[in-house]
Amino acid sequence: MPFRSFLNSLAQDLQGGALGGAGRGGGYGYGAGGGGFGAGGYGGYGGFSQPPPAQVPQATVPCPRQQPQAGHQDWIGLNDPRFATFNVCPSCYNSSIRPTPYANSFVTKGGALAPPPHVAVRCDMSRFWVKTASLVLLTMNQDRQLDITLLPRVAGIRAQEGDCPNAQLASEQQPLAVAQRTWYTAQDPQTGAQPLAGWTVCASCVLNIQACCPAIAAAFAPVQPAAPREASCAMVPSDRYDDARTMEMLQQIGGCAVTAALMRRPSLSQLVDWLRANPPRQRGGGGPVPGLMGGTQPQPNGLCPRNYPSTTLRCHTMPGLFDFTVCEQCYADVIKPDANRGVELARQFDPNPAVMPSGFTCQLYSDRMRRVWSETVSSGNLEHLRQKVGRQRLNSAQAWA
Repeated sequence: MPFRSFLNSLAQDLQGGALGGAGRGGGYGYGAGGGGFGAGGYGGYGGFSQPPPAQVPQATVPCPRQQPQAGHQDWIGLNDPRFATFNVCPSCYNSSIRPTPYANSFVTKGGALAPPPHVAVRCDMSRFWVKTASLVLLTMNQDRQLDITLLPRVAGIRAQEGDCPNAQLASEQQPLAVAQRTWYTAQDPQTGAQPLAGWTVCASCVLNIQACCPAIAAAFAPVQPAAPREASCAMVPSDRYDDARTMEMLQQIGGCAVTAALMRRPSLSQLVDWLRANPPRQRGGGGPVPGLMGGTQPQPNGLCPRNYPSTTLRCHTMPGLFDFTVCEQCYADVIKPDANRGVELARQFDPNPAVMPSGFTCQLYSDRMRRVWSETVSSGNLEHLRQKVGRQRLNSAQAWA
């Protein structure tokens, strides 16, 4: 459920020319200190005029093996003894891997590759950073310089100080965890300047970001002076819910990786600018707000997921065009004002948002689709909207709208 920015919406931004090209170059060193850096970063993106046909799955079902379980003999994995500990349940394989070009790399595990039946095993595709890595592989790998081994390599990352302290948070109502650790932050590799005082990320998150985005590996460094201190990780790599701010930060980080690979220089300036313009929201805030008929309704439970499939955020739908899913934020920005001024088409939307167990993407976040909506409201031609939504979903399925 990660997004994160390596999110499918990043691919849309790239296709629209918001960012340059990129490419994964030669050797780089992983490691929370920044390590060595291959100047190419991702693999030779020289532009996105010919996007790869990789299909990004748009809906996933909750993994039934997020918790370790014993007794299963149907684990799926890579036919490579180096990655024998990488295990995928059939449900995640069918929803997240089978529709992609990498499906043939997987086999039902047997013999030395299979985990002993008495050993409790967790599905690795249920892990936040593995799901993030799968999106990187499908949406930021035009030259095929990354391969499927990125997934087991990310699954095997272990920071010396342990997992992210926020990994077990269950909702945005919970405060960030505080821990005594060595923390990392954004750093200009050329000047050594650390422009974001107070923005800290744990070693576990940095290691995973570096593995997924080697082009910006050197742009992370220990907070100076480098010594354990009490702080919180800005990221929330939770397997239990989609943290909206983490998704936003990952989208900015993905943009940094692409730009850094193009410029041959690691930089987090895009992320730094975004963080300065978007201070963190207070977690756990927000009571009920006035609703229709004098009642109350919950505040929106997250920002727009854009083109990243979410199974935890809520969306609005309308009869007759169920594929036109709109997140709470875009509904409040666009649909609700139209409904309030009596637009019949807008009043057809269900005002009560609901979670889509199979996942949804927002069809109204882009300026283009908002113009389509406005044209439909003016003309009353629902078929025009239906055609545009169908094309948008087809493009989204290919992750290159």
